[in-house]
Amino acid sequence: MRVADGEDTRLIAAGMGIAPSTARTHVQRVLMKLGVGSRLEAAALAARTGLLDRAGPVAQSFADVPQDLR
Repeated sequence: MRVADGEDTRLIAAGMGIAPSTARTHVQRVLMKLGVGSRLEAAALAARTGLLDRAGPVAQSFADVPQDLR
């Protein structure tokens, strides 16, 4: 969701409470798994396939994430 919302690596990292380098790695792995070369392509693919519609609500903070998913 954060990539589709246009957040840059720094904002993704801050929002998730992780280092920017870790966020960058996660984004790159998602792009690889989706078979796309850019964040824009990933966002377009997610919108086109309805992935964003199926995504649940985004936790606003780590405290909102259920314990078993941490």
